[in-house]
Amino acid sequence: MEPSAKQPRAAMRKPLSEGLLVFILGLAGFCGALATRVVDPMVPEIGRDLMVEVTTAALLSSAFTLPYAFGQPILGPLGDAFGKAFIIKICMAIMSLALLASAVMPNFSGLFGLRLIAGLAGGGVIPLGMAMLGDRFAMERRQIAISRFMVMTLTGQAAGAALAGFLVELFGWRYVFVGAGLISLAALAALLRWLGARPGAQRGRFDLGEAFTRYASIFANPRAKMCFSAVFIEGIAVYGMLPHIAHILEQLGKGSAREAGMVISGMGLGGVVYALIVPMLLRRLGMYGVMGTGGFVAAAGLAAAGFELALPVGFLAFCVMGIGFYMVHNSLQTQASELSVTARGSAMAMHAFFFFVGQGIGPVVFGYGLTAFGIRLPLFLSALAIGLLGVITASALRSAARRQPA
Repeated sequence: MEPSAKQPRAAMRKPLSEGLLVFILGLAGFCGALATRVVDPMVPEIGRDLMVEVTTAALLSSAFTLPYAFGQPILGPLGDAFGKAFIIKICMAIMSLALLASAVMPNFSGLFGLRLIAGLAGGGVIPLGMAMLGDRFAMERRQIAISRFMVMTLTGQAAGAALAGFLVELFGWRYVFVGAGLISLAALAALLRWLGARPGAQRGRFDLGEAFTRYASIFANPRAKMCFSAVFIEGIAVYGMLPHIAHILEQLGKGSAREAGMVISGMGLGGVVYALIVPMLLRRLGMYGVMGTGGFVAAAGLAAAGFELALPVGFLAFCVMGIGFYMVHNSLQTQASELSVTARGSAMAMHAFFFFVGQGIGPVVFGYGLTAFGIRLPLFLSALAIGLLGVITASALRSAARRQPA
């Protein structure tokens, strides 16, 4: 029988296979991560072109991450109410247009405003993508599914840093924004073609009061406070340095945007390595063992970067740091996905809120540390923070799980 012309298109779309679902969401995650990190190696070039101080230009990173964070309390409930797939598509469209518009913005204040818009929209891509995976994968397979999704987002992070650093010296920063915008539009086309609502999914209505009631229920779970505090510290300790790396290398006479992009891309490559070996790590160490060991590995990478940030040591140090960081962070993501089965979009949104608030504050904190103490002490303190974080959080979550099984 032919489908009725009045039948909704979403209902006629065949359900995606699990592999294709991860891939399609991963394309969106790739673009969200690329948009987040694309500015970092271009900070000195943008500052010179738009005639602002480098420390001011570095705030373009916070301009993306802070609205990304503060939009989460609304974006998560919107996804729960109207469908995560629908909200992801809307956010991808807005983010793509903001990236393209950034290429023609003639002044810093306008570019700053577009980064705010792109960040707010970008906040509806990766967190809701992970929430969709939480909806569609059982707990025993979820960490592997999320880690595969993260392979593509981390590839976007690495590409955003490495390609931006290389292309800005060839063509200028405006063409880098054009490229990022066009890639995002291509991913949007794939989402529109293949990504649909989960068959039989129940939808509610958007009610802000009800949304905050759901948040109260999430925070009633003792594991929520542990997960959210941990990712907040991660955002400061690990991401605060990234917008400053190009300027540091220039001051040391050891490189510029291209070298900075390569160093930053090491973190993304380390995350990809982690995602490829995570099944083996989980079999041997378990989730809490992965988290605790990851803290030590990330600390070692950050400490090595404190001794030498230039290529090739800086790249290798960031690779090691990336492996360790994602051992901790992916475990926290998996834990956060199970904080609330009925409001998973809201739980993942709150996870992203704290993580990106940390990322927004981090460049300011790290900039102050660089001015006051130089490069080594801030990096060594960050290494100490992430090392302790992995061990303490793993122990606390293990104890909480014994008292309150997921």
